[in-house]
Amino acid sequence: MEKYVKFIQSMSGRHNVWRLWNDFVEMLACAIQMPFRENLSASRLDRYQKLFNSYTNDEMNKFDKLTDMIVDDMEKSTECDIFGEIYMSLRLYSKQNGQYFTPYYVSKLMSKMVFATKHESPTIIYEPTCGSGVNLIAYANELKRNGINYQTEA
Repeated sequence: MEKYVKFIQSMSGRHNVWRLWNDFVEMLACAIQMPFRENLSASRLDRYQKLFNSYTNDEMNKFDKLTDMIVDDMEKSTECDIFGEIYMSLRLYSKQNGQYFTPYYVSKLMSKMVFATKHESPTIIYEPTCGSGVNLIAYANELKRNGINYQTEA
């Protein structure tokens, strides 16, 4: 995670680390959604454009590089919560506001326990804390380990 912390901190200057990370995640979510939505809401598109315009070309190129780094690491292993780990490594959380990080290994253990006791199709997972989705990631991986395609069979 240190490489991400250093990279994001190297981008700070005009924008603080919190804003960089928050804007990066929001723009990435919008960019991922765009090709799959025929009727992408105008407000979502406007928000993306507003964020995009608040950064220089050089800063946007660095966001592209950051995306590449994250995708490369996610392709190496899905057995992690890379966004949650980066967020925590950047120390952007607030324990005063009840923001706590569930380590992946804890979510993995919980997923194994839930899968072993009850698995039905369709699977309904309630994730009341859903910060970075680590429990959903862990359960999807548990389904995969058990030969279940979570996209079509769960």
